[in-house]
Amino acid sequence: MKRLMNAIVCTGLIFAGTKTLADEPVQGGATPTTNHQMFKDCMARHAAQNDGTSKADMKQACIKEVHTQKNDPGVANTPTDSPPNK
Repeated sequence: MKRLMNAIVCTGLIFAGTKTLADEPVQGGATPTTNHQMFKDCMARHAAQNDGTSKADMKQACIKEVHTQKNDPGVANTPTDSPPNK
């Protein structure tokens, strides 16, 4: 009887451990960002600045920014054509 209880407890621990591992995110919590989402975020940042930049200029700046971020992920996530906030 004691062996049966040990087997049941061990089986339960194995399944609980497997469930815990399955619930953890694969990439440490970071979700992959698509070009489209990066572009939308950039456009929202530029629109929030509301510095009188035309939509076409914002679009070109964001295209350059997304391209730069995809080619060099270490680049900061700040717009390149905007003056720094003081």
